[in-house]
Amino acid sequence: TKQGRRTTQAILQAADKMFSEGINGSQLVRYCIPAIDQSIIHARQQMHVLAAQPGTGKTAFALSAIAEQIKAGYVCAIFCKESSSEELLGKLLSIYSGIPYIRLLTQSNKMEPAELQAYSRARELINKFQGNLFISGGGDYKHSIESIRGAMRRIHDERGQIDAAYIDYLQNMNAPQHLQRKDKTPQVEYNIEALKDMFIDFDCAGTVLSQINRTGAQTGDKPAMHHLKYASTIEAEAHIITFLHRDKINDPDKRELETMWYSEKTRLFAPFCRALIFKKDTAQYYGRYAATD
Repeated sequence: TKQGRRTTQAILQAADKMFSEGINGSQLVRYCIPAIDQSIIHARQQMHVLAAQPGTGKTAFALSAIAEQIKAGYVCAIFCKESSSEELLGKLLSIYSGIPYIRLLTQSNKMEPAELQAYSRARELINKFQGNLFISGGGDYKHSIESIRGAMRRIHDERGQIDAAYIDYLQNMNAPQHLQRKDKTPQVEYNIEALKDMFIDFDCAGTVLSQINRTGAQTGDKPAMHHLKYASTIEAEAHIITFLHRDKINDPDKRELETMWYSEKTRLFAPFCRALIFKKDTAQYYGRYAATD
């Protein structure tokens, strides 16, 4: 209704443009991790909801993709209430350098010459691609749709575009004033619908990290759609819903953990289930075979 009624001819021309953009790739936003891009087609204006038990690595999934996306020229924004901006950037430095984040945090004064060189190269990468990276951590913003939308508008004004936006996470977003006295269900319903509209308005690919409910977290079973908190609204609004799962959230004897990543809802492609590797030291996701996958 904002644009008024369009004729069938006008819609046909818009469809031709959409297909043309699909061919040249401008409508798609790759995660830039081959194992992920081989499984998922993420287009602009679409919302991908990623869910997992706590500790499985939802934020790591986002940061692993951002680390590659900004090098590929994508403009990325992440909004994370759980971590500070310094912590998020520190984890990107850990990914780029290969130095465990905890070592950077507690033993940076004891690094070997090779580690110092790796850290220097990581800082150079961040500086080189800083125009493509926008981080909002806890304390820098209010985790609400109004605050996130305002930040997105400023990024868009500065860079002229936003390619990928990450929201970490859905269920701890603040509700608007008129819903603050109501229970959590209408609050989440409002926020997920508003996020979907925001991704459309800014013509970006959106990834929303989501919790699973207490039953799913306690059983340890492979989570499914009904384990999502407020599943019905999320299922209705999301274009893609995927899950991460490990039988053991952590294994102290292993530095790399095979993690099942699978779809529960897809609109543009076939359902999938594949293994990703979670590198514990740097909280990084990549394919089963890093060199080729």
